[in-house]
Amino acid sequence: MDNDVVMRRLCAADYDEALDFLNLVFSMAKKPHDFQKALPRMWARDDEHMGRHLAMIRDGRIRALVGIYPIPAVIAGRKLMFSTVGNVATHPYETGKGYMTALLNAAMSQLDEMDADASRLGGLRQRYARYGYEPIGLQYTFFLTAHNARSKPLPAGLDDVVFRTIGPNDIDLLNQAAALQRECPMYVERGDASDFYNTLTAWENLPAAALQGERMIGYLVANKSGETISECIAKDDETALHMLFAWLAQKGLPALSVSVAPWQTELIRRLIPLCESWSAASPCHFFIRRWDRVIGALLALKRRLTPLCDGAFTLGIRGWGALRLEVRGGDTDVSKVNEEPAFWLEPATAAHVLAGTVPPYCVCEIPPDLAPLLTDWLPLPLSWCTLDRV
Repeated sequence: MDNDVVMRRLCAADYDEALDFLNLVFSMAKKPHDFQKALPRMWARDDEHMGRHLAMIRDGRIRALVGIYPIPAVIAGRKLMFSTVGNVATHPYETGKGYMTALLNAAMSQLDEMDADASRLGGLRQRYARYGYEPIGLQYTFFLTAHNARSKPLPAGLDDVVFRTIGPNDIDLLNQAAALQRECPMYVERGDASDFYNTLTAWENLPAAALQGERMIGYLVANKSGETISECIAKDDETALHMLFAWLAQKGLPALSVSVAPWQTELIRRLIPLCESWSAASPCHFFIRRWDRVIGALLALKRRLTPLCDGAFTLGIRGWGALRLEVRGGDTDVSKVNEEPAFWLEPATAAHVLAGTVPPYCVCEIPPDLAPLLTDWLPLPLSWCTLDRV
Protein backbone atom coordinates (compact mmCIF):
# COMPACT_ATOMS: atom_id res chain seq x y z
CA MET A 1 0.00 0.00 0.00
CA ASP A 2 1.25 3.49 -0.83
CA ASN A 3 3.14 5.27 1.94
CA ASP A 4 1.42 8.57 1.16
CA VAL A 5 -2.02 7.17 2.02
CA VAL A 6 -3.43 7.46 5.53
CA MET A 7 -6.52 5.95 7.12
CA ARG A 8 -8.71 8.23 9.21
CA ARG A 9 -12.23 8.54 10.56
CA LEU A 10 -14.41 11.02 8.73
CA CYS A 11 -16.06 14.04 10.35
CA ALA A 12 -18.75 16.58 9.53
CA ALA A 13 -16.39 18.51 7.25
CA ASP A 14 -16.14 15.43 4.98
CA TYR A 15 -19.88 15.24 4.33
CA ASP A 16 -19.96 16.62 0.78
CA GLU A 17 -16.89 14.77 -0.44
CA ALA A 18 -18.02 11.44 1.04
CA LEU A 19 -21.46 11.77 -0.55
CA ASP A 20 -19.98 12.69 -3.94
CA PHE A 21 -17.46 9.85 -3.67
CA LEU A 22 -20.05 7.15 -3.00
CA ASN A 23 -22.37 8.46 -5.71
CA LEU A 24 -19.48 8.42 -8.19
CA VAL A 25 -18.18 4.94 -7.38
CA PHE A 26 -21.54 3.18 -7.24
CA SER A 27 -22.92 5.03 -10.27
CA MET A 28 -19.90 4.00 -12.35
CA ALA A 29 -20.11 0.38 -11.20
CA LYS A 30 -23.89 -0.03 -11.36
CA LYS A 31 -26.87 2.19 -12.12
CA PRO A 32 -26.96 5.89 -11.14
CA HIS A 33 -27.00 6.30 -7.35
CA ASP A 34 -28.13 9.12 -5.09
CA PHE A 35 -27.19 8.05 -1.57
CA GLN A 36 -28.87 11.03 0.04
CA LYS A 37 -32.19 9.71 -1.26
CA ALA A 38 -31.34 6.03 -0.97
CA LEU A 39 -30.19 6.08 2.67
CA PRO A 40 -31.40 9.32 4.26
CA ARG A 41 -30.78 8.07 7.79
CA MET A 42 -27.09 7.74 7.02
CA TRP A 43 -26.61 11.35 6.01
CA ALA A 44 -26.36 14.10 8.60
CA ARG A 45 -23.75 16.83 8.53
CA ASP A 46 -22.32 16.04 11.96
CA ASP A 47 -19.41 14.14 13.47
CA GLU A 48 -21.65 11.38 14.87
CA HIS A 49 -22.99 10.23 11.50
CA MET A 50 -19.89 10.92 9.44
CA GLY A 51 -17.70 9.37 12.13
CA ARG A 52 -19.21 5.98 11.28
CA HIS A 53 -17.00 5.96 8.18
CA LEU A 54 -13.33 5.11 7.75
CA ALA A 55 -11.51 6.31 4.65
CA MET A 56 -8.17 6.04 2.92
CA ILE A 57 -6.96 9.57 2.20
CA ARG A 58 -4.28 10.65 -0.25
CA ASP A 59 -3.45 14.28 -0.99
CA GLY A 60 -6.45 15.28 1.10
CA ARG A 61 -8.93 13.29 -1.02
CA ILE A 62 -10.94 10.15 -0.29
CA ARG A 63 -9.63 7.15 -2.25
CA ALA A 64 -11.60 4.37 -0.52
CA LEU A 65 -14.31 4.26 2.13
CA VAL A 66 -16.25 1.88 4.37
CA GLY A 67 -19.06 2.45 6.86
CA ILE A 68 -19.58 0.70 10.20
CA TYR A 69 -23.11 1.38 11.42
CA PRO A 70 -24.27 0.21 14.89
CA ILE A 71 -27.79 -1.22 14.78
CA PRO A 72 -29.39 -2.13 18.13
CA ALA A 73 -31.89 -4.97 17.80
CA VAL A 74 -34.27 -6.78 20.14
CA ILE A 75 -34.90 -10.52 19.76
CA ALA A 76 -37.39 -12.20 22.09
CA GLY A 77 -37.04 -9.28 24.48
CA ARG A 78 -33.23 -9.46 24.57
CA LYS A 79 -31.20 -6.46 23.47
CA LEU A 80 -28.40 -7.20 21.03
CA MET A 81 -25.98 -5.03 19.09
CA PHE A 82 -25.78 -5.71 15.38
CA SER A 83 -23.74 -3.65 12.96
CA THR A 84 -23.82 -3.15 9.22
CA VAL A 85 -20.50 -2.97 7.45
CA GLY A 86 -21.46 -1.27 4.23
CA ASN A 87 -20.98 1.30 1.51
CA VAL A 88 -17.71 -0.40 0.66
CA ALA A 89 -16.19 1.67 -2.13
CA THR A 90 -12.83 2.20 -3.81
CA HIS A 91 -12.23 4.79 -6.51
CA PRO A 92 -12.10 2.93 -9.86
CA TYR A 93 -8.58 4.25 -10.52
CA GLU A 94 -7.32 3.01 -7.13
CA THR A 95 -8.32 -0.65 -7.14
CA GLY A 96 -5.79 -3.38 -6.43
CA LYS A 97 -3.75 -1.27 -4.01
CA GLY A 98 -4.91 -2.91 -0.79
CA TYR A 99 -7.00 0.04 0.40
CA MET A 100 -10.20 -1.95 0.89
CA THR A 101 -8.43 -4.82 2.62
CA ALA A 102 -6.97 -2.37 5.12
CA LEU A 103 -10.35 -0.73 5.68
CA LEU A 104 -12.20 -4.01 6.15
CA ASN A 105 -9.58 -5.23 8.60
CA ALA A 106 -10.06 -1.99 10.53
CA ALA A 107 -13.84 -2.44 10.37
CA MET A 108 -13.55 -5.92 11.87
CA SER A 109 -11.37 -4.53 14.65
CA GLN A 110 -14.03 -1.90 15.32
CA LEU A 111 -16.65 -4.65 15.69
CA ASP A 112 -14.42 -6.09 18.41
CA GLU A 113 -14.06 -2.70 20.09
CA MET A 114 -17.82 -2.11 20.14
CA ASP A 115 -18.35 -5.74 21.26
CA ALA A 116 -20.95 -6.27 18.55
CA ASP A 117 -22.99 -9.44 18.88
CA ALA A 118 -23.26 -9.83 15.12
CA SER A 119 -22.75 -7.95 11.89
CA ARG A 120 -24.46 -8.00 8.51
CA LEU A 121 -23.82 -6.78 4.98
CA GLY A 122 -24.67 -7.35 1.34
CA GLY A 123 -22.35 -8.11 -1.54
CA LEU A 124 -20.34 -10.85 -3.18
CA ARG A 125 -20.14 -13.98 -1.05
CA GLN A 126 -16.48 -14.87 -1.60
CA ARG A 127 -15.38 -11.28 -1.03
CA TYR A 128 -16.73 -11.25 2.52
CA ALA A 129 -16.58 -14.93 3.49
CA ARG A 130 -12.94 -14.47 4.51
CA TYR A 131 -14.18 -12.15 7.28
CA GLY A 132 -16.72 -14.69 8.54
CA TYR A 133 -19.86 -13.49 6.73
CA GLU A 134 -22.26 -16.12 5.42
CA PRO A 135 -25.64 -15.86 3.62
CA ILE A 136 -27.79 -17.23 6.43
CA GLY A 137 -31.12 -16.30 7.95
CA LEU A 138 -34.43 -16.54 6.16
CA GLN A 139 -36.87 -14.22 4.46
CA TYR A 140 -39.97 -15.23 2.54
CA THR A 141 -41.30 -13.39 -0.48
CA PHE A 142 -44.97 -13.99 -1.24
CA PHE A 143 -46.52 -13.13 -4.61
CA LEU A 144 -50.16 -12.06 -4.66
CA THR A 145 -52.18 -11.43 -7.80
CA ALA A 146 -55.47 -9.70 -8.50
CA HIS A 147 -56.89 -13.14 -9.26
CA ASN A 148 -55.86 -14.33 -5.79
CA ALA A 149 -57.59 -11.30 -4.29
CA ARG A 150 -60.88 -12.03 -6.05
CA SER A 151 -60.94 -15.42 -4.35
CA LYS A 152 -60.69 -13.80 -0.91
CA PRO A 153 -63.29 -11.06 -0.39
CA LEU A 154 -62.57 -8.65 2.43
CA PRO A 155 -64.67 -9.48 5.50
CA ALA A 156 -67.19 -7.06 6.89
CA GLY A 157 -65.50 -4.32 8.85
CA LEU A 158 -62.30 -4.38 6.83
CA ASP A 159 -63.57 -3.30 3.41
CA ASP A 160 -63.36 0.35 4.48
CA VAL A 161 -59.58 0.36 4.97
CA VAL A 162 -57.93 3.40 3.39
CA PHE A 163 -54.25 4.17 2.99
CA ARG A 164 -52.57 7.47 3.73
CA THR A 165 -48.98 8.23 2.81
CA ILE A 166 -46.91 8.95 5.92
CA GLY A 167 -44.86 12.14 5.65
CA PRO A 168 -41.94 13.37 7.76
CA ASN A 169 -44.22 15.64 9.80
CA ASP A 170 -46.86 12.99 10.57
CA ILE A 171 -45.40 12.46 14.02
CA ASP A 172 -48.47 10.78 15.47
CA LEU A 173 -48.65 8.24 12.63
CA LEU A 174 -44.91 7.62 12.84
CA ASN A 175 -45.13 7.02 16.58
CA GLN A 176 -48.04 4.62 16.10
CA ALA A 177 -46.13 2.76 13.39
CA ALA A 178 -43.06 2.56 15.62
CA ALA A 179 -45.17 1.16 18.45
CA LEU A 180 -46.51 -1.56 16.15
CA GLN A 181 -43.00 -2.39 14.96
CA ARG A 182 -41.74 -2.70 18.55
CA GLU A 183 -44.42 -5.31 19.26
CA CYS A 184 -42.73 -7.69 16.80
CA PRO A 185 -40.76 -10.53 18.42
CA MET A 186 -37.67 -9.37 16.52
CA TYR A 187 -37.10 -5.75 15.59
CA VAL A 188 -34.44 -3.12 15.04
CA GLU A 189 -34.50 -0.03 17.24
CA ARG A 190 -35.08 2.72 14.69
CA GLY A 191 -34.71 5.77 16.91
CA ASP A 192 -37.02 8.77 17.14
CA ALA A 193 -39.80 9.71 14.71
CA SER A 194 -37.37 11.40 12.32
CA ASP A 195 -35.01 8.42 12.19
CA PHE A 196 -37.96 6.05 11.92
CA TYR A 197 -39.24 7.96 8.90
CA ASN A 198 -35.79 7.99 7.31
CA THR A 199 -35.61 4.23 7.80
CA LEU A 200 -38.99 3.65 6.14
CA THR A 201 -38.03 5.82 3.16
CA ALA A 202 -34.72 4.04 2.50
CA TRP A 203 -34.21 3.20 -1.18
CA GLU A 204 -36.92 5.76 -2.01
CA ASN A 205 -39.67 3.61 -0.53
CA LEU A 206 -42.95 5.15 0.57
CA PRO A 207 -44.63 4.33 3.91
CA ALA A 208 -48.41 4.25 4.12
CA ALA A 209 -50.67 4.05 7.16
CA ALA A 210 -53.69 1.75 6.97
CA LEU A 211 -56.63 3.59 8.50
CA GLN A 212 -60.07 2.43 9.48
CA GLY A 213 -61.94 5.61 10.11
CA GLU A 214 -59.50 7.67 12.17
CA ARG A 215 -57.87 4.60 13.69
CA MET A 216 -54.51 3.32 12.44
CA ILE A 217 -54.59 -0.47 12.19
CA GLY A 218 -51.21 -1.01 10.52
CA TYR A 219 -48.71 0.29 8.02
CA LEU A 220 -46.79 -0.93 5.02
CA VAL A 221 -43.74 0.25 3.08
CA ALA A 222 -43.75 -0.04 -0.71
CA ASN A 223 -41.65 1.05 -3.66
CA LYS A 224 -42.84 3.82 -5.98
CA SER A 225 -44.93 1.50 -8.14
CA GLY A 226 -46.53 -0.05 -5.07
CA GLU A 227 -45.74 -3.53 -6.35
CA THR A 228 -42.92 -4.41 -3.94
CA ILE A 229 -43.68 -4.26 -0.20
CA SER A 230 -40.67 -4.39 2.11
CA GLU A 231 -42.60 -4.35 5.38
CA CYS A 232 -46.22 -4.94 6.37
CA ILE A 233 -47.04 -4.74 10.07
CA ALA A 234 -50.49 -4.57 11.63
CA LYS A 235 -52.24 -4.96 14.95
CA ASP A 236 -52.70 -8.65 14.06
CA ASP A 237 -51.86 -10.91 11.13
CA GLU A 238 -55.43 -11.20 9.86
CA THR A 239 -55.45 -7.42 9.50
CA ALA A 240 -52.07 -7.52 7.74
CA LEU A 241 -53.44 -10.00 5.21
CA HIS A 242 -56.43 -7.82 4.42
CA MET A 243 -54.22 -4.75 4.19
CA LEU A 244 -52.29 -6.49 1.41
CA PHE A 245 -55.43 -7.37 -0.53
CA ALA A 246 -56.87 -3.88 0.00
CA TRP A 247 -53.62 -2.34 -1.26
CA LEU A 248 -53.66 -4.59 -4.32
CA ALA A 249 -57.24 -3.62 -5.15
CA GLN A 250 -57.05 0.10 -4.39
CA LYS A 251 -53.82 0.58 -6.36
CA GLY A 252 -55.21 -1.39 -9.31
CA LEU A 253 -52.15 -3.61 -9.36
CA PRO A 254 -52.02 -6.86 -11.32
CA ALA A 255 -49.76 -8.34 -8.64
CA LEU A 256 -47.49 -7.51 -5.73
CA SER A 257 -44.70 -9.12 -3.73
CA VAL A 258 -44.30 -8.80 0.02
CA SER A 259 -41.37 -9.69 2.27
CA VAL A 260 -42.31 -11.70 5.36
CA ALA A 261 -40.07 -12.71 8.26
CA PRO A 262 -40.14 -16.33 9.51
CA TRP A 263 -41.46 -15.20 12.89
CA GLN A 264 -44.62 -13.83 11.19
CA THR A 265 -46.05 -17.32 11.43
CA GLU A 266 -49.76 -16.45 11.48
CA LEU A 267 -49.42 -14.25 8.39
CA ILE A 268 -47.49 -17.03 6.62
CA ARG A 269 -50.25 -19.52 7.46
CA ARG A 270 -52.82 -17.20 5.93
CA LEU A 271 -50.78 -16.40 2.83
CA ILE A 272 -49.80 -19.94 1.82
CA PRO A 273 -53.31 -21.12 0.81
CA LEU A 274 -54.12 -17.82 -0.95
CA CYS A 275 -51.03 -16.53 -2.72
CA GLU A 276 -49.91 -17.45 -6.22
CA SER A 277 -46.43 -18.53 -5.13
CA TRP A 278 -43.64 -17.84 -2.68
CA SER A 279 -39.88 -18.16 -2.33
CA ALA A 280 -37.41 -18.32 0.53
CA ALA A 281 -33.88 -16.91 0.64
CA SER A 282 -31.25 -15.45 2.93
CA PRO A 283 -31.87 -11.71 3.43
CA CYS A 284 -28.15 -10.84 3.64
CA HIS A 285 -24.77 -12.05 4.91
CA PHE A 286 -24.29 -12.37 8.68
CA PHE A 287 -21.19 -12.69 10.83
CA ILE A 288 -21.90 -13.98 14.34
CA ARG A 289 -19.35 -12.81 16.94
CA ARG A 290 -21.05 -13.72 20.20
CA TRP A 291 -22.63 -17.06 19.46
CA ASP A 292 -24.06 -17.56 22.93
CA ARG A 293 -25.98 -14.27 22.90
CA VAL A 294 -27.24 -14.42 19.31
CA ILE A 295 -28.17 -18.11 19.29
CA GLY A 296 -29.58 -17.78 22.81
CA ALA A 297 -31.96 -15.03 21.70
CA LEU A 298 -32.95 -16.90 18.54
CA LEU A 299 -33.65 -20.14 20.40
CA ALA A 300 -35.85 -18.21 22.84
CA LEU A 301 -37.64 -16.70 19.84
CA LYS A 302 -38.16 -20.12 18.26
CA ARG A 303 -39.65 -21.34 21.54
CA ARG A 304 -42.12 -18.46 21.44
CA LEU A 305 -43.24 -19.51 17.98
CA THR A 306 -43.67 -23.24 18.59
CA PRO A 307 -43.23 -25.91 21.28
CA LEU A 308 -39.79 -27.53 21.22
CA CYS A 309 -38.71 -30.97 22.38
CA ASP A 310 -36.81 -31.05 25.65
CA GLY A 311 -33.14 -31.86 25.30
CA ALA A 312 -29.63 -30.49 25.13
CA PHE A 313 -26.51 -30.75 23.02
CA THR A 314 -23.10 -29.10 22.82
CA LEU A 315 -21.68 -27.93 19.52
CA GLY A 316 -18.02 -27.05 19.03
CA ILE A 317 -17.31 -24.00 16.87
CA ARG A 318 -13.68 -23.99 15.80
CA GLY A 319 -11.83 -20.87 16.86
CA TRP A 320 -14.58 -19.89 19.31
CA GLY A 321 -15.33 -22.76 21.69
CA ALA A 322 -18.18 -25.01 22.82
CA LEU A 323 -21.79 -23.82 22.65
CA ARG A 324 -24.41 -25.65 24.72
CA LEU A 325 -28.09 -25.38 23.79
CA GLU A 326 -30.81 -26.65 26.12
CA VAL A 327 -34.61 -26.69 26.28
CA ARG A 328 -36.30 -27.81 29.50
CA GLY A 329 -39.97 -27.42 30.30
CA GLY A 330 -40.40 -24.55 27.90
CA ASP A 331 -37.32 -22.67 29.11
CA THR A 332 -34.28 -22.23 26.89
CA ASP A 333 -30.63 -21.73 27.76
CA VAL A 334 -27.61 -21.20 25.54
CA SER A 335 -24.14 -20.69 26.96
CA LYS A 336 -20.45 -21.05 26.23
CA VAL A 337 -19.15 -24.02 28.20
CA ASN A 338 -15.88 -25.73 28.98
CA GLU A 339 -16.79 -29.26 27.96
CA GLU A 340 -16.17 -31.62 25.06
CA PRO A 341 -18.80 -31.03 22.37
CA ALA A 342 -20.75 -33.75 20.60
CA PHE A 343 -19.22 -32.60 17.32
CA TRP A 344 -17.14 -29.75 15.90
CA LEU A 345 -17.94 -27.45 12.98
CA GLU A 346 -16.21 -24.61 11.19
CA PRO A 347 -17.87 -21.24 11.96
CA ALA A 348 -19.36 -20.98 8.46
CA THR A 349 -20.93 -24.43 8.70
CA ALA A 350 -22.15 -23.76 12.24
CA ALA A 351 -23.86 -20.58 11.04
CA HIS A 352 -25.80 -22.52 8.40
CA VAL A 353 -26.69 -25.34 10.80
CA LEU A 354 -27.93 -23.02 13.54
CA ALA A 355 -29.55 -20.19 11.57
CA GLY A 356 -29.46 -21.04 7.89
CA THR A 357 -32.17 -21.43 5.28
CA VAL A 358 -32.33 -25.24 5.14
CA PRO A 359 -32.53 -28.07 7.71
CA PRO A 360 -29.25 -29.04 9.42
CA TYR A 361 -29.07 -32.40 7.64
CA CYS A 362 -28.86 -30.50 4.32
CA VAL A 363 -25.77 -28.65 5.55
CA CYS A 364 -23.59 -31.43 6.96
CA GLU A 365 -23.59 -34.88 8.52
CA ILE A 366 -25.34 -34.78 11.90
CA PRO A 367 -24.64 -37.36 14.64
CA PRO A 368 -27.56 -39.83 14.34
CA ASP A 369 -28.48 -39.58 18.02
CA LEU A 370 -28.82 -35.78 17.73
CA ALA A 371 -30.61 -35.67 14.37
CA PRO A 372 -34.19 -35.68 15.77
CA LEU A 373 -33.41 -32.89 18.25
CA LEU A 374 -31.57 -30.68 15.75
CA THR A 375 -34.25 -31.20 13.14
CA ASP A 376 -36.88 -30.08 15.67
CA TRP A 377 -35.02 -26.96 16.84
CA LEU A 378 -33.13 -25.78 13.78
CA PRO A 379 -32.71 -23.65 11.79
CA LEU A 380 -33.50 -20.73 14.06
CA PRO A 381 -35.61 -17.79 12.77
CA LEU A 382 -32.94 -15.18 12.01
CA SER A 383 -34.16 -12.56 9.53
CA TRP A 384 -33.60 -8.95 8.52
CA CYS A 385 -35.66 -6.20 6.89
CA THR A 386 -34.01 -4.57 3.88
CA LEU A 387 -34.94 -1.14 5.27
CA ASP A 388 -32.59 -1.60 8.25
CA ARG A 389 -29.21 -1.18 6.59
CA VAL A 390 -27.74 1.78 8.48
